[in-house]
Amino acid sequence: MKKIFTILSIGLLFFSCKDEKTKPESIGTVNVINAVTDAGAIKVNPTGKANSWSRLILQTNYAAGTLYYATTGNANFVIAPISDTTKTLFNRSFNLQAKMYTLYLSGAVASPDTMLMEEINYPFINAFSSSIPTTADSVVNVRFVNLSVGSPALKVKLSTAVSDEVGNLPYKGISPFKAYPARLLSTTYSFEIRRVDNDVLVTTFNFGATSANRFKNVALVIRGIFGTTAAPAPFGVSMVNYY
Repeated sequence: MKKIFTILSIGLLFFSCKDEKTKPESIGTVNVINAVTDAGAIKVNPTGKANSWSRLILQTNYAAGTLYYATTGNANFVIAPISDTTKTLFNRSFNLQAKMYTLYLSGAVASPDTMLMEEINYPFINAFSSSIPTTADSVVNVRFVNLSVGSPALKVKLSTAVSDEVGNLPYKGISPFKAYPARLLSTTYSFEIRRVDNDVLVTTFNFGATSANRFKNVALVIRGIFGTTAAPAPFGVSMVNYY
């Protein structure tokens, strides 16, 4: 799927300049990931103005993400369900710098849970630049995020491997990015999500490393209500792109 971040649709670019000779202000990037189990689609108001909801076109569906761009400095992000914008999920001012952030939304409308994280070790891949990348080309960088409220500690392993890819991922746990080959021929990685305490298999997610996500960064978000397979929030894994 596509979203401050994706399963990903591109967000809004907010900047101002006094005249043509004025340099554009520096821009910060926020990837908003919606894992609120009963909110449905949400809207993000990055202006902080109460009358802006009707003018905001973009929305972020459940288990998806959207990249938003805003000028650096004091930023006030307000987030609410499209179905009822009076029910605020997030309302916070923060000092936005010219960096990348991820805003994770989880929990339920009545008790939303949020994490705003500055991306400290965000991999840079550029196969077409003289800049020095932080990871090799022909790979896709993958991280796991556990946004399933009430889930036990989980771990991740490849179905073809003995050792774990991620050894312990509690609720709100975020693994480092790890590079997986993504060459001309598509490769499918079968990730098993297991309980840490008894090694029981909970679910499997087949991730395709293809030409579409080569040179990209991807989050595999564990979301939904643990032990539930019914709508609107079955337990499972969703892919969110950072591009």
